[in-house]
Amino acid sequence: MNEAKAKPIHSFRDPALATGIPILQLLEHIKPNSTNKEIWLGNNVDDASIRQYAISCCHKAGARVFTLPEHLEELNGKMILTLFASLQLLYYNLKQKAENKHNRTKNTELKWLKLNDDNKINGTE
Repeated sequence: MNEAKAKPIHSFRDPALATGIPILQLLEHIKPNSTNKEIWLGNNVDDASIRQYAISCCHKAGARVFTLPEHLEELNGKMILTLFASLQLLYYNLKQKAENKHNRTKNTELKWLKLNDDNKINGTE
């Protein structure tokens, strides 16, 4: 199975977007293992199926997507822009969630340290 090569996108009406593969590649960078690469890297898959799969994977990953596969096929720049904005928001939310989880773990460790120090001061240890 060959890896799909990332090609630069020059606008939201770039013909490469009509395949849906750049969206799947971006989603894989935002949320790894959110797609099945065997499906969209296979040689026997048509573009319509890949476009539908890309939109479905974006939904499944948690993005609010209003773009339809037909918008990708027609290279509707405004709807493709909303898709990328939705993926950007998904990235931001996942990043915030990870930071909050890290901070909660850190705060819990600090509370335990503080409790241990208070016990030493009060002579209960």
